[in-house]
Amino acid sequence: MKPFYWASIPIFSRLVKRFLLQEEAWNPAEAVPLTTTIVPTTNIDDLLKESKAAVATLDLTGVAGTFTSASNLKVPPGKRWTMKAGRRAATIANTYIIFKIGGALYPLTDWITTFLSQDLFLIRLAEGEEVGLVTTGDIGDTAITLGIFYDEEEAY
Repeated sequence: MKPFYWASIPIFSRLVKRFLLQEEAWNPAEAVPLTTTIVPTTNIDDLLKESKAAVATLDLTGVAGTFTSASNLKVPPGKRWTMKAGRRAATIANTYIIFKIGGALYPLTDWITTFLSQDLFLIRLAEGEEVGLVTTGDIGDTAITLGIFYDEEEAY
């Protein structure tokens, strides 16, 4: 590996314009000198995230309106999830995908019976928080599939 690489003048000129860099200090008392070195950076957190999917079959026949989930839909200790999407099978009675955060319930989708596929971008869940469905109380909703897609990372 080489100790350094070169950037072209057109690229450097774009950076000078983008960051409003000047050759002479407008106010020397507030000026900070910069070298003409480019240091590429990246977001390490993005590189350490792992995209995952989880699927659970839930029984929604309990008392209508209560939260139900499964162990694989709960953020494990030491982890954090960023939700990407959720999918739910069709039901006999109305339900919705819901998050349980700190004991409070937050519905994220429409209250409907039809098959549902919903983007859930940029919703972050901390350890112990979970995704589930609301029970319908209908005997026809004994095995409803809920699938989620998410990025998992370490929670520091």
